[in-house]
Amino acid sequence: MFNTVNDPLPEYETNLIEAVSAYRDQEIESIIFGDLFLEDIKAYRDQFLARHDLCGIYPEWMRDTTEFIKEFVDLGFKAVLTCVDSKVLDESFAGKNNRL
Repeated sequence: MFNTVNDPLPEYETNLIEAVSAYRDQEIESIIFGDLFLEDIKAYRDQFLARHDLCGIYPEWMRDTTEFIKEFVDLGFKAVLTCVDSKVLDESFAGKNNRL
């Protein structure tokens, strides 16, 4: 699923475990992710976390995106676009920091 010649996962896994190791002393056992739909990534994370006696929590999982973005904006949040699909939006949208 993620295996490529330049597989970034070992580095990701090392960095993730290093980041959460400081919290193990405080008995933190769960990590929250903002994933919405990518089942293969969720499955990978759950398997990886289980190997480290951790649990993933996905509060936004399978949420209706229209409802979600309306709530997001109504709460006053802003978003920064870090990448765009050039088939859908012009590249000038990348890096914009505007209220939606």
